[in-house]
Amino acid sequence: MNRMSLRSTLFCGFALILAVATQAGAQDFQKTYSLTNGGTVSIKNVSGDVNIKGYDGAGVAVAVYKEGKDRDKVDVEDLSSGNIVDLKARYPENCNCNASLRFEVSIPRSLNIAVDKVKIASGERRCRRCKRSNCNSNR
Repeated sequence: MNRMSLRSTLFCGFALILAVATQAGAQDFQKTYSLTNGGTVSIKNVSGDVNIKGYDGAGVAVAVYKEGKDRDKVDVEDLSSGNIVDLKARYPENCNCNASLRFEVSIPRSLNIAVDKVKIASGERRCRRCKRSNCNSNR
């Protein structure tokens, strides 16, 4: 193989790896909700972590990342309305899926938003830089 051919092959391989890595890190669900004081956040997840953090923004920002080889089989169901963010992991019936949803939730520190319920069958719940009232939730 000559030098030009080798360079072209290496360049194409690098471009393919970069494209796959970029796609894997993309958000599969992203939305910002305008809640006021007294609003609530409820998340029901089957598999995957729920990370909650306080920030200096104005709305409750949610990003969800699908992970695993069966990632295309799972989805996020958004049942939110009014002053309530209500998100639920949706898996097909009788699915032995290799997939999880990782929720990243940013809550404005300036508001009293209750994290009402965070239910996870398999995964961890983490809360960073939140008001204490924002992170007291039922598990």
